[in-house]
Formats: sequence, structure tokens, C-alpha cells
Amino acid sequence: MPLRMWCAAASFTRSPPNDPFAIPLAGFNRDMNINATSAFVDAQQAVLGFADLPADVAKSFFYMGNILNVAILPSFMDAGTGKSAAARMMNAAVAAYQDRGYEFYYVDERKADGGPIFKVSGEAHGSLLWELAQAQAQGPWLQSFVKGVEYKDFGPYRL
Repeated sequence: MPLRMWCAAASFTRSPPNDPFAIPLAGFNRDMNINATSAFVDAQQAVLGFADLPADVAKSFFYMGNILNVAILPSFMDAGTGKSAAARMMNAAVAAYQDRGYEFYYVDERKADGGPIFKVSGEAHGSLLWELAQAQAQGPWLQSFVKGVEYKDFGPYRL
């Protein structure tokens, strides 16, 4: 069962909360390369590889995200911009490749109240990814979940 997982983790350029555009362009570009551009390349390569696989083999791509695709935290503007771009890619990929059986997910662990979680559970992520990879069809592309609960819909996706 081929699956690809993208997990972008690195230091990012934090801006003052009252001036999100104060970060240097070089820092913004670096963070976009980590969060979005490299994920684009990996998803592109996954699609090329998926095309070579037998039809009965599951083909799943997981982007390990966080709440920054939907929560506005001005100090994290560049990281949130990258996460939003990656979420958009996963959403577009579902629309484009679903008829080929390719599955794409933006995975985001949260607290039960929907708030951000800063110490994620590897075990909970592994359980959710295994469940999604075993599924026979694409689930919701935005896979927000709570440890012990699995998928949880925290409402409409909008910025």
C-alpha cells in the first residue's frame, strides 16, 4: 500500500504580532519553500508514482499540517501562508485525482475544543493515517482530528 507523507518542520521567521510584514523576504521565501514548494514537488512526484501502480493498490498522500491553515496568528503569518497553500493543494488534488483513486489529505491534530495542539501524538497520527490508507474511498480532505476521537469536523473551512 503506497502512501506518501509530508511533514514540514523547521524553525520559521516569526514576526511581531502588530507587523506581520516585518519579516525579511529571505525568511518568508525559506518558510514557503519548506511548507509549500517542497510539498508541491513531493505531491507531484507522488502522482507520477501513483500512475505506475496497479489499480487495486491504495494511493494516499498525507500532508501533516496544523491549525495555521484556518487560524490567523499574526506572528505566524509566513508559516500560516505556507500551511494555507498546502491545504489548497490537497483540496485541489482531491478534485483533480479522485476519479483515479488517488487520495490526498491535510492532517491536523487539535484539542477537543478545536484549539491548536502543540505537542502532537505520533501514535494518534499513525492510527488515523493507517485508517485513511485502508479506506476504500477518499475521506474529507481536511482531516482535523482529536486524539482518541479520530476525525472531527470543526465547521466550515474558511479563512
